[in-house]
Parts: sequence; C-alpha cells; structure tokens
Amino acid sequence: MSVFSTYKTLPVAARAVVAISAGVAVGIAVFRTVLAFAPFQPPAGVTYWEGSLAYINWVKTLTTNDWYILLATMLGGSFAGGFVTQKLTPPVNFPPPLITGFTILFYGIVQFLAFYNPEWMTFAACFGCLFAAWVGGLLARFSF
Repeated sequence: MSVFSTYKTLPVAARAVVAISAGVAVGIAVFRTVLAFAPFQPPAGVTYWEGSLAYINWVKTLTTNDWYILLATMLGGSFAGGFVTQKLTPPVNFPPPLITGFTILFYGIVQFLAFYNPEWMTFAACFGCLFAAWVGGLLARFSF
C-alpha cells in the first residue's frame, strides 16, 4: 500500500490538513532556501532563535533592496505552498491555499516583520502572500 493510496483513504478534513501542512512545509522550505543565498546575512553567531538584541539590531540595518528580496522570497514561498496545497487538497468549501499563504505570512512576520521594517513592507507582505498563494492554487487547479 503506497503513501498516496493511504492518503486517499483519509477523511476529507484529514486530507485537507495534510495538504495544508505539505504546502506550508514546501513554502517555508522555498522561503528559507532562497534566504540562505540572499546577499544579506546576519553576522556570525547572530540568530533569530537566540532572541538576542543583536538580531533585532541586524534587521534594522537591512536596506530597501534587502526588503524587496525578503518580500520576493515570501511571495515565492506562498506561491509554491499554495500550488502544492491545491494539488493535494480534496474538494472542500474553503480555500486551503489561502490558509497556506497566511501561515507563511505569519512565519515571515515572526522572523522579520515583528521588528523594524519599512512602512510599505507589512502591507505588501499581507496582501502579497495571500494573493501569491491564491494564484499558486489557481494555477494548480488548471494545470496537469
């Protein structure tokens, strides 16, 4: 019995949860992978997970171009996550890609936007992540 055939036997609600979880995992993986190659990186020994003041001070030094790159990675992750979610989701009465986009947006807020950021970034991220996830889901619905 394959994993996919087991997935098909799950109740619709459980399949929706699995689809959203898979979409979020893919979206965050895209987000983190692209950020790993971004031209801006925190100084050695400074990480978000330590909750240090040094990380907050580093975020304050990001330039406008750095914020553009950060926004693009959030949108790319939301698009990829929305696509995967829609491909795996069963027919349901709510749009699962939007939940995926919101979750990736929340991850970006916790990681970067909870600290100092340009005024336009919060609006662009909120609107953009949901829109990118919706477009990814729409594309998945009409693709192979």
